[in-house]
Amino acid sequence: MKRDEQAVSGWRTAVPSLVTAVRLVVLPGVIVASLEGLRLTALGLYAVILLSDLADGWAARRLGVRTRFGAYFDVLADMAVILALFGLFAARGEIPIWLLSAPAVVAGAFLLGSRGGVPRYDPIGKHYGTILYVFLGVLLWGTTELGSHLIALAVVVLSVVVLAGRWLGGRSRG
Repeated sequence: MKRDEQAVSGWRTAVPSLVTAVRLVVLPGVIVASLEGLRLTALGLYAVILLSDLADGWAARRLGVRTRFGAYFDVLADMAVILALFGLFAARGEIPIWLLSAPAVVAGAFLLGSRGGVPRYDPIGKHYGTILYVFLGVLLWGTTELGSHLIALAVVVLSVVVLAGRWLGGRSRG
């Protein structure tokens, strides 16, 4: 009986991470479709990425298997998607290349601030990735030059706010 319980536990633990992995598997398809000018295909695949981001957390909670590995894998998959797609738009000249540093620094601060434990979300930063995903969806859909500049400005401002919140929150706790 114990072996069966371990098998069920292993299966349950793997499900959220497998759902997270969907983002990494689908990401190249989004990039290729976008480069080929297949906007609707790129958006459809991007929708799969968004759904997997919602479904992995739901699956972990539903199955009662929140793990440190799963939490980090989720954050790293999000950052891979965000940085790869911002990199795509930077390579196409739609946003400045230096803009990639903003989410990269926030991700680094988030991971370092978690100190090897389960990643610690702050109230503002919790929604940071969601907002970046929305911006990426707008860029994938297609926007004007002004829209791209406004997104770039918003990413910088939001990144500064998140970093300030983490810094101030860390000072008040420590």
